[in-house]
Amino acid sequence: MSLHWTLYLIRNGGERRVRTKTSDISPEGFYCVLDHWIPPGEHLECEIAVPPHDPKNPDDVIYLRCQAQAVRVERMAGDTEFGVACRIEDYRVVRGPDDRSRHRQYPKR
Repeated sequence: MSLHWTLYLIRNGGERRVRTKTSDISPEGFYCVLDHWIPPGEHLECEIAVPPHDPKNPDDVIYLRCQAQAVRVERMAGDTEFGVACRIEDYRVVRGPDDRSRHRQYPKR
């Protein structure tokens, strides 16, 4: 499904979060564009911001916190961007970027 949602990626348990947008997303994975190469097979932590459904409450954002793996990386035109297809291995739903206590875990099958 062609959805352009905000996506934060963290490589190999690092501290630096990279912000990008999804180009496509499904229950199995997502596709995004990065400004740097990552090797296929690399495991990533990510947060996908799901936009609110209530226009009266724009701050009611839900995040999918995911464990994902890069399965395909392709050089885009101009050699400065890379398309990355990732498979979601596990995720949980949280109701805000700093909500660490209230979450629901959904293991992938």
